[in-house]
Amino acid sequence: NYVNFADGTSGNAAYRGFLKYDHNNDNMTLGTSAASAMVIDANGVITNQNPSFRAMGTNGAYQTTSPVPFNSVTGSGGHNTGSHYNTSNYRFTAPVAGRYLFTVHMGIINITANGGLGYPYLRINGTPIAYSYYQFPASATYVGGFVTQIFSLSASDYVDVTFNGSNGQYYGNYTELSFSGCLIG
Repeated sequence: NYVNFADGTSGNAAYRGFLKYDHNNDNMTLGTSAASAMVIDANGVITNQNPSFRAMGTNGAYQTTSPVPFNSVTGSGGHNTGSHYNTSNYRFTAPVAGRYLFTVHMGIINITANGGLGYPYLRINGTPIAYSYYQFPASATYVGGFVTQIFSLSASDYVDVTFNGSNGQYYGNYTELSFSGCLIG
């Protein structure tokens, strides 16, 4: 049976804003359809089905490719809940309007010449929004590059990562290169 928190009625009518308790499996679910957005099991463990992803690079070499090729969502902690991250164009596309948290991890940026620079950039719909900038007076300087932001997105907005600079490159293996995000509200 479903309870509608919007108007206090019960039944199987619309599923919008409904809480379901399944006494056969001793589970409680909350969602807008029979496919639940949240499950609370008999032990009180909550599983959230909001869109989220963790994509990683797979090229164990230095590179300057942009947009940054986060082309794997499997293994090593990768996931793609809701399948809204595309491993071909390296974009997350918002399925619904809301606030989303994004994190870019570039574990190794190598500045290869005096005065060189490099920086990861988060973009929304191709427009640069936020970056971390690294410039050093000496060559063969290594630094980690990280960006964390909360964006308010409309449905169908996309977010990706570029790498800019001169005489800078990043290492593209899964332990050094990842991009993650999730809907937070």
